[in-house]
Amino acid sequence: MRKYVLIIIVLFVATSFYAQTQQQVLADHSWNVYKVEIDGQEYLAPINQERIELNTANLSYSVNNEIWFGFCGWSFFQGVTFINDNRWESTNWVSLALDYCYLAENIEFARHYSAVMMYETLKSFNFYFEITDLHNGDKELVVTNVNGDKAYFNNKSLAVNAYLFKDIKVYPNPAQTAVNISLPNHTSQMLTIKLYDVLGKEIKTITQTVAADLRFSLDGITAGVYFLELKPKNHSGKGQIVKLIKQ
Repeated sequence: MRKYVLIIIVLFVATSFYAQTQQQVLADHSWNVYKVEIDGQEYLAPINQERIELNTANLSYSVNNEIWFGFCGWSFFQGVTFINDNRWESTNWVSLALDYCYLAENIEFARHYSAVMMYETLKSFNFYFEITDLHNGDKELVVTNVNGDKAYFNNKSLAVNAYLFKDIKVYPNPAQTAVNISLPNHTSQMLTIKLYDVLGKEIKTITQTVAADLRFSLDGITAGVYFLELKPKNHSGKGQIVKLIKQ
């Protein structure tokens, strides 16, 4: 009997410690959404200059028990209570009724994101969440509502002081073996070009002198959605982001 009591106590302590850790990690980071999943259908968050200039996290937990969320505007859950090891609930949702987006792709994604976070209920909101360590200190947060719909986040900043190229073209897109990058109004200089997956993991990097056109090989890259980042080698901020589909 003592053995079973000891096991129960150990499990209880371990579960409580995990819950505290998850809650603390949630509070320690600001989270940027990169996709949502509704009824099994995935919707990828756009990365464009409008979103970069907003420069706001899409979910954050404050010390006064509020969870703020939004894509083109802000709403928040008040009186958040954490239950078990990976769940929170709230009975009060507040919308600030602010809309900062003008691009159609941002407005459309904001609608999908809101469908996950403000699912059909007016009484209470219950969410499960899980935080996973990725690499180089990066983390992934997955928030799941009671309908099984999910929002996926990482803790990486989108961009600060993003560098923009005028009239850039990346083609073909979707692509199979390589893409052509055209910079018609660009003067010759050393550029760094990086390829990231949807989790923000760096897949490939090249640095070379580019005048107007460049061919970027996709050999060895599996099919999927990626993001190209282009910037001058000596630019300390983020570069221009282009979504790329590899077939």
